[in-house]
Amino acid sequence: MRARSCILVLLALVSVPLAPSAVLAQGKETRSDRTDMKLLRRGDTVLASFDFSDVLTPARQKRLSDGFTSRILVAARLLAGKKRVPVAQGLLETTVRYDVWEETYFVTVQGSNGQRKSQWRAMADVIRACTVVEGMPLLPMMPLPAEGPFRLEVQVQVNPTSPELMRKVREYLVNPDGRATMGGGAKFFSSISRIFVSQDDFKAEAQVTYRSRDIPDIAADSR
Repeated sequence: MRARSCILVLLALVSVPLAPSAVLAQGKETRSDRTDMKLLRRGDTVLASFDFSDVLTPARQKRLSDGFTSRILVAARLLAGKKRVPVAQGLLETTVRYDVWEETYFVTVQGSNGQRKSQWRAMADVIRACTVVEGMPLLPMMPLPAEGPFRLEVQVQVNPTSPELMRKVREYLVNPDGRATMGGGAKFFSSISRIFVSQDDFKAEAQVTYRSRDIPDIAADSR
């Protein structure tokens, strides 16, 4: 049987808040006021940590093992101040391939900080490797303000099919800061942002958006 790969697309954004637990059309959900989404400042970079394991429902977990193909992508954007000005963003792409002969899941996570590979046999380990994000770099689009409030929004897409989205993701992962792409970093970030905002253009099996509560300030990394 042909091996199957699974991609989840995670998009971390910050935006104007919606009502808690608002449900969007066509399998799109929003979960607001999350208190488990964390930010840490390391120099000019913001590190984001969050968990979206509830996206992998029992039915989606089964699909990871049934020999078909699926995929996961991760992107992040941070908004600052009462006007929610975008100041930083990033992307991650997580790929899961299940080898039915070895009964092993091969997980690859790629982002602006490089690539990480792992192998797992237990589904609980696969879920943790795919959906628990710790220290995801959000690269600055402009100088980070010294004070908040800040808000983090994480958008998860399961099995995205938009060719334009995937093209932008590939461009970003090759060149995260945008200096050599599309005429410079500012223009590149602006193009990515338009994709994030144009949710009606996204085509995916499911899309879930997580929004944090207002974060007054971002602690500095002590390391």
